[in-house]
Amino acid sequence: REGISDDVRRETHLRIGRRLAEQGEDRLFEAARHLGIGAYQLADDERIQFVDVLRRAARKARAQASFPLAFEYCRNGLSLLGESRWATHFPLTRELQLDAAEAALLVGDAEALHGLLDEAEEVLTEPADRARLAYLRLKGRVAQNRLQEALETGLWALEELGEPLPRDAGKPRMVNAMAKINLTTRRWATERLLQLPHCQDRRVIEIQRILDELRSISYILRPNLFPLIVRKQLNLTLTNGHTPSSPTVLASCGLLLVMMGDHAGSQRFGEAGLLLTERPEFPDARPETLFYYLNFIHHWRHPTRDGLGQLRDAVEEALDQGDGEYAGWLAAVLLSHSFVLGRPLPEIDALAQSLVPEIRSQPVPTAVCQAMQQSCLNLMGRSEDPLLLAGESGYDEREVLPAARQEG
Repeated sequence: REGISDDVRRETHLRIGRRLAEQGEDRLFEAARHLGIGAYQLADDERIQFVDVLRRAARKARAQASFPLAFEYCRNGLSLLGESRWATHFPLTRELQLDAAEAALLVGDAEALHGLLDEAEEVLTEPADRARLAYLRLKGRVAQNRLQEALETGLWALEELGEPLPRDAGKPRMVNAMAKINLTTRRWATERLLQLPHCQDRRVIEIQRILDELRSISYILRPNLFPLIVRKQLNLTLTNGHTPSSPTVLASCGLLLVMMGDHAGSQRFGEAGLLLTERPEFPDARPETLFYYLNFIHHWRHPTRDGLGQLRDAVEEALDQGDGEYAGWLAAVLLSHSFVLGRPLPEIDALAQSLVPEIRSQPVPTAVCQAMQQSCLNLMGRSEDPLLLAGESGYDEREVLPAARQEG
């Protein structure tokens, strides 16, 4: 390659990319790689045609959990569109910008994620787009373990979208929400729930995504908000139909029914959520739905040991889908259930050693897993102070607890 000018090199990549693009989906990734290098000097029509190749390649890579590749193709596509892309090719730019932001989130590149979102916020004004941007920024804050900021981001977005929630909620509001959920769930048979139509309102779909994240954060930071969020999600679902969030909404109702002592109802709603995840339109919700079901619902009607195999499978499934957050939480449940069931401590330590590297991009569930692992190590005598959770797992309560208190 020495002695070859940049122009000749780009022309060679372009020629190869053209040939590969003509060969269809089987050579899509190879075509995208060459076009991402060689297509910059083309006339507008052909350049846009090759941007579409990159867009399709990014979607295919995302579906195959090749997230770094998806991110690279999105960025190359945006570069090919040029600096004036928002003015000249708005629909394609919008699509690639949002896909690139999602890919940046999946690869853990927070700086790139927020840069892409900042740029998009300057031009996207539709309520559904604003909701999508808020959801991605919220997810980015969660991945950075900035939960208070994530919570405030989500609450502010809901207010802007006309679905406000209180910043906090007293016990009367919480009890009222739980009572209404209890009454509503008794009126809706499982078959009727499953037969709801699909929601066609993009704004509602994105609002449900935001509420999904706020529900998880509120469980940790502001538990009194949790029933209010679930009630709003249930009402939106029953009014507008199923969204990609529906399985987790039903499983969350199951969690609240457990708290109210209705174990049969909780099982029914948890299983209804799982039934939805078996449909082709709900695959992304499966890891979180399994987390709610296996952590909060399953063991009230079935032996806990029967869920260990499901938990192992659920962790692998979440990792395959690129859902590092719920792969982490499912791993934490698997470790804690293994401990409660009396599995050998060295076995739990080995399990943690295999799981933690897979979820390290998610600081909160990683810390929970490491705490469980360190508890086992302390009991095995592999710590300097058996009363201090700190050691070879990487967990140190002297660092984690002050940081958690500061975060709230």
